[in-house]
Amino acid sequence: MKHATLGMTVAAFGMTTMSYAATWTVGPGAAYDFPLIQQAITAATPGDTIEVYPSTYFENLDLLGKDLHIRANAGIGTVTVDGGGAGPVVSCISGETSATLLESLVFTNGNSPNGGGLLADNTSPSVRECHFIRNQATSGGGASLFKSKTIFEKCLFDSNVARARGGHINAHMSKPSLVDSSLVRGQAGMGFLAGFGGAIHGSKTDLHVERCLIAENQSTRAGGGSYYKSSRVFMIDTDIDRNQSHDGGGIFSSDTDLHLTHVRTLDNDAWNNGGGMYHQGRGNVLVELCDIINNRAVRDGAGMLVRKRLGVHEVIGTTMDSNFAGSFGGGICYYNINVARVMGGTRLVNNIAMNGGGIFARTRNLLEIQDTKLEANQAQQDGGGFYCMQTTSQLDRVVFNQNLAGVNGGGMKVEMGTASCTDLEFYGNSAIDFGGASYGTNLATMRFETSVFEENLAGDGAAIHNEVNSRVAVNNCKIRSNQAWSSATAGGGLTTDFSSFSEVGNSLLCGNSAVNVSGLYMDLGGNTFAASCP
Repeated sequence: MKHATLGMTVAAFGMTTMSYAATWTVGPGAAYDFPLIQQAITAATPGDTIEVYPSTYFENLDLLGKDLHIRANAGIGTVTVDGGGAGPVVSCISGETSATLLESLVFTNGNSPNGGGLLADNTSPSVRECHFIRNQATSGGGASLFKSKTIFEKCLFDSNVARARGGHINAHMSKPSLVDSSLVRGQAGMGFLAGFGGAIHGSKTDLHVERCLIAENQSTRAGGGSYYKSSRVFMIDTDIDRNQSHDGGGIFSSDTDLHLTHVRTLDNDAWNNGGGMYHQGRGNVLVELCDIINNRAVRDGAGMLVRKRLGVHEVIGTTMDSNFAGSFGGGICYYNINVARVMGGTRLVNNIAMNGGGIFARTRNLLEIQDTKLEANQAQQDGGGFYCMQTTSQLDRVVFNQNLAGVNGGGMKVEMGTASCTDLEFYGNSAIDFGGASYGTNLATMRFETSVFEENLAGDGAAIHNEVNSRVAVNNCKIRSNQAWSSATAGGGLTTDFSSFSEVGNSLLCGNSAVNVSGLYMDLGGNTFAASCP
């Protein structure tokens, strides 16, 4: 039945007018005002409420620019709107505002070029506790947003498909929010069309995602979970799990400012690069207090790949654990970045790659690593914990513990680059050939200040191995109880080949075997060399 609620408004010139907000009912049978939801929308005026009673309604809705509250009378799961594959299930294309509220409805079987479930074009409806299930579109299988500020709260997007972009949501030039919602089993890309954003595709968009689940989505080209281009994105307390794509299994961002806080990126796969995340182009990226765990990439950057960033890329207080890359960078892989920082208690643990088990970097710009732990990472070849090539790196207060390289540089490898190191700790790192803790080669320059090397293992240069026109400076360091086993003259503490240069000052070298130092070096004075440690 239609119920009227009397309201009073004060108009211009002090005149008082009366307004009525009606409640309309929709359901099967004569007991209701209308049998179809669209009939109620047509009859309603802005501010009215439409109560929809349990049933499945085969129709495509157009809200006609009216700010209405349309809700399932008996709660979520009791009212289904089936679009019959004949366009968007619901269209908001006539100026609807946030005062429009869709609540506790299920939208299914929509099929449209844009927005299989919901099309919001220059409108901003509010959507609460709605389900978008098995809809299809070229862009935005679940919902397509253009110049929209739509807020989705406590919604479920499940098994929606986009032939090209945004399996669940495609947003362009919009400012949407997703809160307490789940986006699962979405797909982007069908047939010959490349798919971007298995769950979310955002372009020129400001997006806020909080307390959401983005899981088991897939795209054929990039961004299994989400894809962002030329956007600003804030993700807070969100899980990105078990998504897949060619590049960026969990997240792919390009020319985007991206801020992730308490985001858990778990068990995502890239068939090429960036298992957990792939960041490229312009814009600043902040990954703060996140968990990036058990992601995989066939090639590079299992936890995260960063390429050609012209902004600042920061990883702060984040745990990267048990990620696996087939080539470079089990935890993080950097290529041609501007400024990158890993800091604030970040831990890289149990990551594996062919090279650079924890971190791999190849960039001529600055990489800063501070207050970070690299533990139990593995490289099948070089750089168990860290491998930097053609890179200017600055390391402060970094712990390398129990990292392993199948060839050289159990803790770290520097090649054709510079590493300035202060207050580092190397414990129990191993390399089968050279440089259990640290290995410099091919015009590398390494400087160690107030650092500790203890109980590292290698064939030669168990603590530090320096070769092929490289240079190492050691000052005020403690190099203790490291073991090199390849020969009776192998350097447990420091090995320098004939083409390279090493200098040591104010340092303690003790208990290293086979010998403390192998090869030529410059003694700057203030050193203590001993067969055993006090």
